[in-house]
Amino acid sequence: MKGSLAALRSGIAVLLLVSSCTSEPKKTPLGLPAAPLDAAGYTLQAPPPYLVGDHKRKSESEDPNQPPPQWVNQYIAAGIAGLEAMPEFQNYYVFVDEVGGPNKGALQQWLAGYRVNQDIGRLIAIRAQNRFIRDSEGFPDRTYGRYFEYIIRAVSDSSYPEARRAEDYWILKRFPPQNNEGIEAGEYRFFILILITRGALEGKLRSLFLQYKTLGKPDRLQLAAINRISDTFFANF
Repeated sequence: MKGSLAALRSGIAVLLLVSSCTSEPKKTPLGLPAAPLDAAGYTLQAPPPYLVGDHKRKSESEDPNQPPPQWVNQYIAAGIAGLEAMPEFQNYYVFVDEVGGPNKGALQQWLAGYRVNQDIGRLIAIRAQNRFIRDSEGFPDRTYGRYFEYIIRAVSDSSYPEARRAEDYWILKRFPPQNNEGIEAGEYRFFILILITRGALEGKLRSLFLQYKTLGKPDRLQLAAINRISDTFFANF
């Protein structure tokens, strides 16, 4: 029993992004400084400090003025909250998985091998974790006790068959030369847009909240905090 609990805590430590040093900036899922964060805990980058030198639609079209799709522009400018404000996504929770680097071929392999059912749990867990952190003023372990560890692990390990891959896209970032060297740096960025209906995800998470509510043997104050966030979780998710 002790061995299994130790393994559980070790695995959770890999997942959790909480830092005990409050002087360090919070990080996004990509490890970037959060400046600022939208409601889902993703970094807003507007305006982006780069030019889009090339992108999927432009590359595949004979029209050099072909713009990226609106969802890509909206994500870059306003993050996940901006996407979920778009009329076509109002009945969904939206997730974007992304990766970047200079090697387009390697990123295309990541794209081709991507499986939503293998990664959606991680994306939902990161977003849920950020929600717990915001409600606990940065100290979820103290506010919720062991429940926080158990519920984030459960969210990550659960299956979400209703989640679907809606679209993917890539852009080529062009950064200005540094130190007047006249060399322009570039980085490819690949995005995968994932949708899950609000009813499906809320039903799944509410079931997990109830199942794990008392597993960590919370004290009276922790149980009150657990009840509070369970009731209000989706108001700012």
